[in-house]
Amino acid sequence: MMEIMGENDPSKVFEKLVKLPSRERDTVIKKLSDRVSKILREYEKKYYDSIYEISGESMKYLKEWLYLDENLNPQAPIYTREDMNIINGFIDYMSTHIFNIIYKNLDGIKNIFKKFKASEYASFAEFFCWFYHLAFTEIMDYLIREQRLRQPAHGYEYWIWKK
Repeated sequence: MMEIMGENDPSKVFEKLVKLPSRERDTVIKKLSDRVSKILREYEKKYYDSIYEISGESMKYLKEWLYLDENLNPQAPIYTREDMNIINGFIDYMSTHIFNIIYKNLDGIKNIFKKFKASEYASFAEFFCWFYHLAFTEIMDYLIREQRLRQPAHGYEYWIWKK
């Protein structure tokens, strides 16, 4: 987007983009979408055909966006449909287990919420979303400290899955 808009500062790019007339803004967004699609199509070709040569421009962006190494191997896991089916099954099982734990402790969680100043202006749903994510972050940190999990080398960035 910065290249298309001729800017080096992301905030200036956004500022310029929102000030454009809608037709020009749509043109810029289409250019960006077309470029991203082209780059991802090239990567997909390379993924299925190791002989395929990716253009230099696409290679530059892929390395930057997807944290690929010099051989274009991803530093993030790529999951297949079969992998995702296994993950979804596990999530379905764990969701029921987690739901039961939360349900048993819901009154206590609501009481914690009532103690916060934010309960005067925020909904319980907003608090719960924050609480849930914070709890899982703490669980991950605990499991890493206990050496039950190994911390990823590049942090928790993303998954890529193929449909």
